[in-house]
Amino acid sequence: MKRILIFAAILFMANSLFAGSVLTQRVVRAQGFLKGSTTISLSGELDQTFMDSLAAGNGMAIYNYLDSYLTFPILLPKTKGGYGTKSKTQSISVSTKNGKFSWTEKDVTPYFAFASGFEKIKPLKATFKSSGTLQGGGLDDLSTKKFVVFDFPCNRQGLGYLGSLAFSPEKKGKNYKFTYKENNWQVKVSANAKGKATASYKLPPDAASPAFVTDEYVFTNLYDYTFEQIGEGTVEHGFIGPDQVELQVTENNDKFRYFLFNGEKITNDYLLAELKEDSEFTAVFGTYDLTVNVVGSGFVGVDYVGPDNVNLTITEDEGIYRYALVDGEKTTEAFLSLNMEQDTEVTVVFGTYDLSVGTVGDGTVEVGFVDQDEAEVRIVEQGGLYRYALVGGVKTTETSFTVQLDGNTDIIAVFGQYALSVNVIGEGSVTTEFVGADEVEVTVCESEGIYRFTSINGEKNPAEHFTFQMVEDTEMTAVFGTYDLSVTVVGEGTVLTDFVGPDEVNIAIGESEGIYRYSYVDDERTTETSLTLQLEKDTQFTAVFGTYDLAVGTVGDGSVEVEFVDQDKAEVRIVEQGGIYRYALVGGEKTTKTSFTVELDNNTDITAVFGQYALSVTVIGEGSVDYEFIGADEVEVTVGESEGIYRFSSVNGVKNFDDLFNFSMTENTELTVVFGTYNLTVDVVGSGFVGVEFIGPDEVTLTAENDQDVFSNFTWGDNSSNYNPLTITLTSDTTVTATFKEVTRKYLVIDISGGPSAASWPYRYTSDAPEVQSNACKTTELWLRYIPAGTFSMGSPESEYGRGTREVAHEVTLTKDFYIGVFELTVKQYELITGDMVYGGDACPVVDVVYDNLRGTEKGAQWPASDEVDENSFMGIIRAKTGLRFDLPTEAQWEYACRATTVTAFNNGKNLDDEDLNLAEIAYYNAPSSGRINVGSRKPNLWGLYDMHGNVWAWCLDWYTDNLGTDPVVDPVGQTEGYEKTLRGGSFNDGASACRSAYRAHTETDHNMDRLGFRPVVNQ
Repeated sequence: MKRILIFAAILFMANSLFAGSVLTQRVVRAQGFLKGSTTISLSGELDQTFMDSLAAGNGMAIYNYLDSYLTFPILLPKTKGGYGTKSKTQSISVSTKNGKFSWTEKDVTPYFAFASGFEKIKPLKATFKSSGTLQGGGLDDLSTKKFVVFDFPCNRQGLGYLGSLAFSPEKKGKNYKFTYKENNWQVKVSANAKGKATASYKLPPDAASPAFVTDEYVFTNLYDYTFEQIGEGTVEHGFIGPDQVELQVTENNDKFRYFLFNGEKITNDYLLAELKEDSEFTAVFGTYDLTVNVVGSGFVGVDYVGPDNVNLTITEDEGIYRYALVDGEKTTEAFLSLNMEQDTEVTVVFGTYDLSVGTVGDGTVEVGFVDQDEAEVRIVEQGGLYRYALVGGVKTTETSFTVQLDGNTDIIAVFGQYALSVNVIGEGSVTTEFVGADEVEVTVCESEGIYRFTSINGEKNPAEHFTFQMVEDTEMTAVFGTYDLSVTVVGEGTVLTDFVGPDEVNIAIGESEGIYRYSYVDDERTTETSLTLQLEKDTQFTAVFGTYDLAVGTVGDGSVEVEFVDQDKAEVRIVEQGGIYRYALVGGEKTTKTSFTVELDNNTDITAVFGQYALSVTVIGEGSVDYEFIGADEVEVTVGESEGIYRFSSVNGVKNFDDLFNFSMTENTELTVVFGTYNLTVDVVGSGFVGVEFIGPDEVTLTAENDQDVFSNFTWGDNSSNYNPLTITLTSDTTVTATFKEVTRKYLVIDISGGPSAASWPYRYTSDAPEVQSNACKTTELWLRYIPAGTFSMGSPESEYGRGTREVAHEVTLTKDFYIGVFELTVKQYELITGDMVYGGDACPVVDVVYDNLRGTEKGAQWPASDEVDENSFMGIIRAKTGLRFDLPTEAQWEYACRATTVTAFNNGKNLDDEDLNLAEIAYYNAPSSGRINVGSRKPNLWGLYDMHGNVWAWCLDWYTDNLGTDPVVDPVGQTEGYEKTLRGGSFNDGASACRSAYRAHTETDHNMDRLGFRPVVNQ
């Protein structure tokens, strides 16, 4: 198989790909391949071990480049001064004097047989040249100027690539050209509009990879596979992508039967399988061949259950199975299991036509085949009365006859048992005919009367033509009436009629899609839905249904009176009862009339809205406000600016900064909308955050938050101030600059690279943030961020979208600074600290850790009475190795650090119902099938903390309680005792609402799960 794959992103694989290895591929989308011929030239230097191997008479070598194995045979006849071979396509020479070699081969396939037990050859030069045709979409990618990637082929247990380079095509005329040269990589590719292509590439003498590798998508080969072969044959197999395995039968030394893939049979000699779990492949080859002949019309299924064990399943198609001949031996079994010890011939014989025989009544039919499709039939009575036989649907009264089958044929002999008497009431007639032993077909023939029904032993049947089965001597009575009844339905509905005598009828009205109004019986009106009529003359019955429905509702204190004046026409009158009439919604359309007529042309709702409270609106400054009642006391407000600058609205003193909002009045309400005159711009020097709050049209309070840095001073115009907060009045458009100075000891860094055997772990303080792209800060070092003491609102406001009942807002003051982990603790960090091996990637957050193991079940279980921990717990180990007061965060510490001065649902300043939320920028969530990801893969909050939203849950110290109260608290530590501990932050398995800053969850202290980890703190 000659091919050079073309992908739509840069793919570089430097890992060996034996079955079971882990493969990292960086791929965007496969595009196609260059199908043609390849020339490979190699030259290099042999080490002494390999030279000794040649001297010992070994005849193969292995070429190694970037740990990717390309294998090729060297069948070396010894020549003077060295070894060598030469053919039309291969030229190899090896000098034993100086350890040099060279090798050239044309029309190379990258799929060589793998050789083992020999040393590697270090190449000094490798050149590849290819020509052929772009296939599989490659040409389309050129025409749309997409990236095209050329892969360098080699062999690794049936598959391999040395590496890949990507190009953006440059069109010149009808040709596309690619060139690349960097770090001794030389690549030239050309292709024309018809897909003809050539490629040449020269590899560097060292093991340097290309200068660029994309990280757009990362796929990891997670699963292993095993391969087994039964019988004689050759199968090439190997990974060709992440968890994708290719198997192909290349030599049929014997008969290929099938592949077993995790126990499932596949009879193709080529298999491309996706590994969803560690998998087993078995290729089965046989020794002997099987020939199956079919005589007649039928089907024989062949299923090999071993190399030479075969099951045959005989399935009739249009023919009738007679027998099978296995190497001339006859059998009538429809399922055969054969163990072939020689080539075997099976012949299966089917007849042409089928014969089925049945009897109705007390008697028998004897049948004997006298030829393949000829049968003799004899009728034998046994107490019953012989009626007739049906032969292929044709009646005969003979008791002995011959049937020549020229088609599938049914024989049914009918014997009778019971007597039938027929009565007629009224004018009409009835004909009866036996169609079975005691099965009678009845046909009602009217004369001058009107057919009502037939009763059979008292059971009604209104059909004019029907069949019944006698199970005893039977009386049948046919009833004909005198007068006719006509039923008319106006609108959508149903009327059921049931004659209970010749001229007596019950009527039942059942609504369908319409609305039942009333009925007429010969012009006499009734609203009954069930009535009985005695017909004394021909009678007309009319049932009237409406077309559309009308639903009436009220909101607030008032009533609505409705009167139908026609089938779909109603008069409406609004009656106030203490409330204030707002409007009525008629089919969603507003009207303020208190009396109106509704013409129903569809199903219609009428809702009358009455209010309770009054609203006064005040505007301060230049601007306009539109408001509209959208419910009894629910108001929608739209702020339209004029010449002023919209600042805020207040509803009964509560501020709202949205220019479009709703509120419900629970009392007489005052709405004030404030517009300013001048604009304000706030600049920040250094790293910090300034809160801006307008307290009047042009009066503003500025608050510098001591988050990452320490506030120094404000300057605006010719003025300056060190006050924090600062209130100023704008008399013109104003720019304010807030200057911050950097905090020392911003980060605490513990070096844990010595692992559990180190006597201690050193630590340092630094102002430099961690290099998130490097794994060191996530594996061999433990980084914690300084968090200053402060006051914040814990919980969520009632207006927050997605809010739960356990998030009551209350003021919390933390009087002590602390450090908290920049990241959730990772798998590698946990292993280096505890010495315990856990599953997952090094930089993934550790999960399945239980609270009891983090603090211990003795001293560590005494929180909050004591902050001591067990010596053998996680916190006990790291406290002993560093001397620092490590622990889990309290629930208040966690939320304070998560918010980082923000008051919104998420620490990027956004809420769930914001159109520009873009939560995926800071949180990994709502991905239950994907599992956790490396820490630091999303943007941090304002204090440089990663993954506070999503990825995995975090343990907190506090015993869980539903209600934290509304009173202000200082340094809260939670309940004195409890059953479950608090969890914060949400996880990859949860939706956005569970990842909010205020969301609270809980679980038992001995509980572990695959989405629960922790973030350590160091208390000051």
